[in-house]
Amino acid sequence: RTNLLLLFTIAISLISVVSAEILISQPSYFYNAGDELQLIVTLKPQQDTSSFFTANLNCNNNSVEIYRAPISLANGEQKEIQILTPLENFLINGMEGECFIQANYDAEIAASQRFELSRRIDIALALSSAVVEPGTKVQITGTATKTNSMPLDGFVEISISSLNFNFIGSTANGQFNTSFSVPPNFPAGA
Repeated sequence: RTNLLLLFTIAISLISVVSAEILISQPSYFYNAGDELQLIVTLKPQQDTSSFFTANLNCNNNSVEIYRAPISLANGEQKEIQILTPLENFLINGMEGECFIQANYDAEIAASQRFELSRRIDIALALSSAVVEPGTKVQITGTATKTNSMPLDGFVEISISSLNFNFIGSTANGQFNTSFSVPPNFPAGA
């Protein structure tokens, strides 16, 4: 009976080892490089706790710290932390694919739902004419859309090497346009 009471006491002691509850809001399903990651993390310790809170972006065995702060909380006190992190190239440095956020506070670790981080941009082009002949002016219009279906605000580059044509311009709300003239002496079918 004494052994059973000792085993029961040890089991209860092991159950109360959890020092803090960490809750992470749900991220979007898709992010593109340059997008802003926005999360709310809620900390609720089960005892007075003073420790660093950290959050890391993890993608395909790569990890980068995106948030770090010292936080002191009393037993039962709750704190919400807003994480606003632009997923710029200096931070993600080539990270892509399936990702998640890992949050750490004292001895506790929590992970967000998984999401996709991509650099992919979908481009759709339209020409003013299906047939382009020497000596004519051609209008090009297009759209640039990120993986998360949001329009790209950035830059687009169009190159037609046979015409020695290069265009670098901005996109506004995912839209861009330019025009060029086909030289009159340009060989047909080239």
